[in-house]
Amino acid sequence: MYKKASLSDVADIKFCIVNSSKNAAANSKWIMAANLLYDNTIAGTFENKKSSPDESLRVYKNDIIIKRISPSYVNFIDIELDNVYAYNNLIIVRAKAVGAKYLAYYLSRKIKDFSENTSVGAVMPSIGRPELESFKISILPADEQKAIGELWCQSIEKKKMIIHLSKLENERELYLLNKYVDKKIGGSKHDNI
Repeated sequence: MYKKASLSDVADIKFCIVNSSKNAAANSKWIMAANLLYDNTIAGTFENKKSSPDESLRVYKNDIIIKRISPSYVNFIDIELDNVYAYNNLIIVRAKAVGAKYLAYYLSRKIKDFSENTSVGAVMPSIGRPELESFKISILPADEQKAIGELWCQSIEKKKMIIHLSKLENERELYLLNKYVDKKIGGSKHDNI
């Protein structure tokens, strides 16, 4: 039988708040809520010359990033990031007594319902600290956590590869069609017809 534990018992939770500073550090990159996309995709970072990074906001491999406002998924950081920090309205969750990938899977599975049911914002739904800290995690044996976490990560990577392959196939088909039409009508000089 498995047990349940509060998120605050199995992970460190950091609500990100960035303060403006005249002495912003050079070469620091930031992840904003808009940079976090579905299936662990991070759509770039940005440089903020008005904010000095607090080391507690640094993003590390195996961190779980949650959008505080209107989240519907989580992002698991599965690579080393160089000098990258989490910006406002993000929450960093660091597993300490549970497998990081398993925790990311579990949060990913439950976060949409959790945010809808416990939202503290009147206009824009958001996750509050007390609600997140008391969020219950089902704790499975360590070997099962590892297997589930790995399978979850592999399924996400598979989805990303399928999407990438589909894009490549579309580009190839378009290239072949254009090549055929160009050959039939004599090249690109007839493109304006």
